[in-house]
Amino acid sequence: MQMTQKFFGVVNSIEEHAGMQLDLNKLLSWSKEWQMLFNMEKCKVMHFGRRNAGYNYQLGSKSLD
Repeated sequence: MQMTQKFFGVVNSIEEHAGMQLDLNKLLSWSKEWQMLFNMEKCKVMHFGRRNAGYNYQLGSKSLD
């Protein structure tokens, strides 16, 4: 069985970026605790909007494309 999940939010400041990264860190910790690991090669970031700052995010030690 293949599952596709989405994690999203609006980020308009460096503080909101830090909050989004914190949420990703918590999600990764949860996945490790419950042994439901992510396929890191399939994890991506999608930015929308012309004025989007395009912040970088990480899942563990991997920078997300």
